[in-house]
Amino acid sequence: MSRSSVTLFAVLLVLAGFALPRAAAAQDDVIPPKEMVRKFPERQFCVLPVSISFTAPVEAVIVTFTAIEWVDDGFSGLRWTQQLIDNVTVAPTSQVAANTSPPPVGSSEELCYIGDSEPTPYFRFNEPGLDLRLLERFDADPAASWLMSDGAYFATDRTAARDVGTLLDLTGGSLGLGDGTGTPSASATASTSITLDNLEVGVGYDLCAWWYAGFVRFPHDTDYLTVTITTLGGVPVARRSWGSLKLDRR
Repeated sequence: MSRSSVTLFAVLLVLAGFALPRAAAAQDDVIPPKEMVRKFPERQFCVLPVSISFTAPVEAVIVTFTAIEWVDDGFSGLRWTQQLIDNVTVAPTSQVAANTSPPPVGSSEELCYIGDSEPTPYFRFNEPGLDLRLLERFDADPAASWLMSDGAYFATDRTAARDVGTLLDLTGGSLGLGDGTGTPSASATASTSITLDNLEVGVGYDLCAWWYAGFVRFPHDTDYLTVTITTLGGVPVARRSWGSLKLDRR
């Protein structure tokens, strides 16, 4: 090998020695996307951000709310989810669509589902002239019309706004799903249901409700609350779940 070739080889080695650390440093500086989680509705009543639309069958229907009672707390234990529902309505789909709008500007409802590009709109059931086939604000113990034997209870210490237009009037109560007593179990659920026999066959209806959760663990892949609608004979009509992980990458 000639002297000029040796010299060129040595120069290349020196340059490579400077380049390698810089490449490694550049790789170390790469910042992965940040995972932002939605932390609501935790300790706040929020409207269910799902549309539960259905067409009334010939038979009466049964509306059932089922909640998981305990979830992994991330520290090898289980924690009570403390879930409640309120402001349950069933009205014609056309009326719900015509009376759905965002929450008042600056209200706490604008922050219910962090990460959404816009606040979650909801049904203004306080508007006059609506054909409400169900309006349940749980102002009193609902045992006369709701099934309470599968872990449901009347809660007097938590309530959603009775006037959803102004978000005022916080009197009354709500319906709890699982009271947090007994031996914690990851498979434990609580449910409640109501039978509706006043729907007009063939008409489209929307079921709306408000939901509270005292504890939601993130990240998770658990459906905390499931709403099902069936006929008296058990034929499925509609089903929606809410609670699984939502991520916002930035």
